[in-house]
Amino acid sequence: MTKPKPKEKLKAYRGKQSYLTDEQISILEKNPNIVKVTPRQVHYTQSFKNYFCQEYAKGRSSTDILREQGIDPKVLGETRVSSLRTYYSNVKNAFPGRENLAFEGKNPYRGTKGSGHTQLQTNADIIHMIGKLEQQVQYLEKEADFLKKFL
Repeated sequence: MTKPKPKEKLKAYRGKQSYLTDEQISILEKNPNIVKVTPRQVHYTQSFKNYFCQEYAKGRSSTDILREQGIDPKVLGETRVSSLRTYYSNVKNAFPGRENLAFEGKNPYRGTKGSGHTQLQTNADIIHMIGKLEQQVQYLEKEADFLKKFL
């Protein structure tokens, strides 16, 4: 009977994420589309993320976009390439029908007081708000006239 081989010590990692080597880090740091590289993460410029989303929305593959921008997808690894596609889907879901504003770096959302959430402010919302304010002004003017009669 043969002895089982001793188990090799594995590098600690979460999921399928792999660490970047020093050589890979130095290659990626030379690219102007990348802000910061750590052994676990790659941080891209906002302009690159916007460009990626625009091109991916047109139907181009993520690997073609990366190669065009001088980033080797094999150096990044499939998990990091997949995270760019996830970023695109998050942008698309956050700005339904208004993705172009997100690509241009504009924020079509406004914060709501105390809720911690954001809501889409449309023209209908603004018109409704103006109507309510006009009614409030009329009410306050009538109240002021009424009070003037007694003073």
